[in-house]
Amino acid sequence: LTYYITGNSFSGGTFEVQESVNGNTWTTLRTFTTNMPTNYTMFTDQPAAASRYVRFNYTQKNSGNVGLDDVSIA
Repeated sequence: LTYYITGNSFSGGTFEVQESVNGNTWTTLRTFTTNMPTNYTMFTDQPAAASRYVRFNYTQKNSGNVGLDDVSIA
């Protein structure tokens, strides 16, 4: 799983990249809190072989938004 992500005036909060086998129980692959890049930056995460779902989840928003681009699953 590769993707480019940036914070658009992101100020705190929690943004997570998560995986799931069944779409009900989720495991976090990566968490962004205060470490959100200010320019589009590529990240790579390795989901488990049994995972069938991936989601990008803004779990706690303080202010700002998240930009996401070029998501690829290979």
